[in-house]
Amino acid sequence: MSWIWEKSATWRKLVAVTKQSPAAMATFTVAMFVVPYALGKVVMSGTNPQAESDLERQLRSRATLEHKVPQISVLKHAHPSLRF
Repeated sequence: MSWIWEKSATWRKLVAVTKQSPAAMATFTVAMFVVPYALGKVVMSGTNPQAESDLERQLRSRATLEHKVPQISVLKHAHPSLRF
């Protein structure tokens, strides 16, 4: 990271501000998580415009009994607190 410190005055200012202010550090941290997450959601929705729940509903409606049975048998052997 020393190369960015040497080359970018903006980075040096950012480091100085976040070093002095816990609120600025929290804002920067939240931004570094939220911005990539939001960008990823936008890209995924752009490349797969069909909602996942719609696709899942469509696939479940076309599933045959042999594909539905394993789900039922798993629930029978599940812990009592996980049963419906």
